[in-house]
Amino acid sequence: KEHRSIASNTGIITSRALAVVFSHYSSFINMLIAFLQSMKLCEAFSISLLDVTNLTLRQEDSLQISDQLLFFPALIAEERPQDIKGPFKSGWCLKVVSRFSLSVRFLHILLLRLAYEYSIAVSSRDRPWVADGFERGCSVWINGIHWYNHDGIETLVEQVEDNQCVMMLMSCFEGAEAKMMQLHCKLIKTIMHLQQEYCPTLQCKEYLLAPRFQYPLDKLSKVAHYDMEDLRIRISQNKTSILCVDATNIPAMPIAELL
Repeated sequence: KEHRSIASNTGIITSRALAVVFSHYSSFINMLIAFLQSMKLCEAFSISLLDVTNLTLRQEDSLQISDQLLFFPALIAEERPQDIKGPFKSGWCLKVVSRFSLSVRFLHILLLRLAYEYSIAVSSRDRPWVADGFERGCSVWINGIHWYNHDGIETLVEQVEDNQCVMMLMSCFEGAEAKMMQLHCKLIKTIMHLQQEYCPTLQCKEYLLAPRFQYPLDKLSKVAHYDMEDLRIRISQNKTSILCVDATNIPAMPIAELL
């Protein structure tokens, strides 16, 4: 809150802007950046990244050769974009089942990890598979991130329900289903690992979403969802269907269709 004056629609600022805010550390700006990175508060990357993505700086910022770009999730000033059109085919979420919430620190580190490792380095210029209306390469907002990759896979990760639920939605073009499932598993491992590291005392459960749903999803209760632990048990017992969680008048879902 103290430094919202340098917030941007992407959370990206220059090292020079950081030196102005922390003027008493301006002689040690590189050391300050290294400290902020080690505390998982920001990530540094090359200015050349602006040339191959749709990321931008604030209009009043001008770049110099000596500048370094810094991504601070805490400084993102943008709400959920209006141009995310889907349609998403696969959904998973991790929900807190106690009265507590996922920490803001967890969300910031999750956005840092996903943006830096999975989305931010994807070029937006060489995408022969991108359909009309899907030109945006990567969008980051105050509680979520949405991107495409070179395999034609669309991914959205968003924290909803007052920070009690992390939702991951995915889709892909025909022929990329196997690669989508590989990424699906990698992202789940990333989210689960960070939850265990930064919110280890929270009681959480995993759910799969029914294949047919409408985005945006602000509440898990708005879509049929299925307990992952129950799903694992039923598969081990050679069951062919599973019941929806907390829902009435919804028939059992065939497991083959859910997966």
